[in-house]
Order: sequence, then C-alpha cells, then structure tokens
Amino acid sequence: AKITVTNVGTVPHGVQFHQMNQPGFISEFGAMYKFTFWAKADDARDIAVQLQENQGWLVLSNTTVSITTEWVQYEVIMVNNVKTYDKVKIGFFFGLIDAANPSRSIATSIYIDDVTIELIGYVKDDVAPRILAADADIVEGDAFNPMTGVLVGDSSKLPTVVISSETVGLVTFNSETGLYTINTTVVGTYTLTYTVTDMYGNETVYNRTLVINPV
Repeated sequence: AKITVTNVGTVPHGVQFHQMNQPGFISEFGAMYKFTFWAKADDARDIAVQLQENQGWLVLSNTTVSITTEWVQYEVIMVNNVKTYDKVKIGFFFGLIDAANPSRSIATSIYIDDVTIELIGYVKDDVAPRILAADADIVEGDAFNPMTGVLVGDSSKLPTVVISSETVGLVTFNSETGLYTINTTVVGTYTLTYTVTDMYGNETVYNRTLVINPV
C-alpha cells in the first residue's frame, strides 16, 4: 500500500491506515502479539503503530517506529494490558507523532507491505501492588481522609484500593462518589485495613493504625 500524506495535522491519529476488524477480533487481556511489516518512505519519518479498541478508540498498545527511505522489515511487540475486547483494530498512524519534534512527522509518501500479526503468548504479572501509609493521629471530631498521604502503585497501572475495619461503623463508602468517610467521633485506637488489588488479581493487605484523641 502507498499512503501519501499531504497534511499531518496536529495529532498522531490525524492520518490513519488500519484494518477495521468488522465485526472485530477478540483481544484477550494480557495477550501479547508480534506485529511484523515491511515499510519505507520517500522521506525518513516516524510513524505510530497501535493496537486499539475499535469502538471507544482506547489505545491498548502504542509504539513509535522510525521509517527510513529503504525497505526494512519491522517487528513490534504489543501487549493488551487493559482488558479483553471483542472489537480491536491494528493501525498505522501517520499524523503528527511527536509535537515536540515535528521534523520527524513530515508530509511524504509511505509504503507498507506484507503485514502480519501473531499471538505469541500472554503476559502474567505475579508481583503484588505496593502501598505506603504512615499511621494517623488525629483529634476527636476532626475530618479525616483515609487516602491522604497514602501512596499506591503497581508495575502495570494504578491498582484499586478498598478500605475496611473490624470496627463496625468506622468506615463508610459512598458508591456514587467513590469516597470513604471515617467516623472520628469516638476516641480510641483503630485499625484501617487497605486491600490493594491490581488488574491481574495480585493483592496486598496493609493495616494502618488510626488513633483518635480526646479534644
């Protein structure tokens, strides 16, 4: 295929060449693909290669490839680290790849040939997410946000955090706002339990001491 770009626009997806996958192929969560293609351009430039959900256009994997003026076979490894989708497309993007380096996204003719994609396996992350939180010491009746000063992280993406306590009525969760409220009206020493879970189901349980002092 020959794609002649006359105007790169202002975003990478301003110019696209892709397989629409109608009705779509299923990309399972954790799937790893080897994407191979031959390419050249009349003028050397960068392009982007993406694995993309085909309805909301969520990018599952993105790689920038520097194309030369000679035919070269390129190999890109793409991993779906988001979730399983049943409508996914593989695409080339020829717009403005990097706004900070526009000279690498010039308007020119690009040639693509012999495109293949192969499922080569599945990624499994067995490393538990991390959490860091100091014990809290407050005064009776003070407002207390149980996520203030709490640091959570994971190698793939931000994990989910659930806060609980064996003390009935201490922790309240508002499903509409997604926020937790702590009842600070009763003096005492309590344990807040933070359960942190990543997208692969790895879990870390962390106990944090909360001391509520009298006024």
